[in-house]
Amino acid sequence: MSLLEIEGLSHYFGGLCAISELGIALPRNQLLGVIGPNGSGKTTLFNLITGIYRASAGSIRLNGQEIVGRPPEAISRMAVARTFQNIRLFKALSVLDNVRIAACGKVTSGPLHALLRTRRFLKEEQLITDQAMGLLTLFGLQRHATTPAGSLPYGLQRQLEFARALATDPVLLLLDEPGAGMNSSEIGRLSEQIQWVGQRFALTIILIEHHMGLVMEVCQRVVVLDFGAVIAQGTPQEVRNNPGVIEVYLGKGS
Repeated sequence: MSLLEIEGLSHYFGGLCAISELGIALPRNQLLGVIGPNGSGKTTLFNLITGIYRASAGSIRLNGQEIVGRPPEAISRMAVARTFQNIRLFKALSVLDNVRIAACGKVTSGPLHALLRTRRFLKEEQLITDQAMGLLTLFGLQRHATTPAGSLPYGLQRQLEFARALATDPVLLLLDEPGAGMNSSEIGRLSEQIQWVGQRFALTIILIEHHMGLVMEVCQRVVVLDFGAVIAQGTPQEVRNNPGVIEVYLGKGS
């Protein structure tokens, strides 16, 4: 059974069809790229998977469980994490607190325990802090732990987004244009990092990205969207040579 199964997925904004009869089966530990022109439905797909939008029709199943209609926080607790094209950190909070907050869904002690600072609460708080520092260390951010997140350089903010997403212990990680704003050297490092994160944490990853070199290098399979519908899918080589994809990106006269 696939980790993620999407069948007949459609979504409308008024009379506009943003996603049309979409079908994707994603095995565990696969890195899937989703590409397409601006407005093709890529980010809408992520918003449907994470519960920000509720699908107009169709099914999204994670580990065999239907997630359409569940609120975002419930889907997050099912081990789905996401980064955003426009970085959404708590910029006034410290780097450490950004990661600690992401782990709050794992807390089992209630408000009374927090108010009374019980032994159970303090033990959980220390465990979350230790795990957060461990993630910061993996991403080379430990020396910035007390720095306000908004003071970090752009590249390090991207690193922090990765660490924060991983603090939720996901099985499915959605990356929305992590290469946005990066130069070619930074894209090369990002490519290595995405592959390392997938292997190190045994993740299934869906990557939306406009940098075709990055997609073709790291993804095992690629899905191409146009006007909300799948026009091609297969290995990077198959997609690269697909006439329909070439037409969408280069035009009929190319």
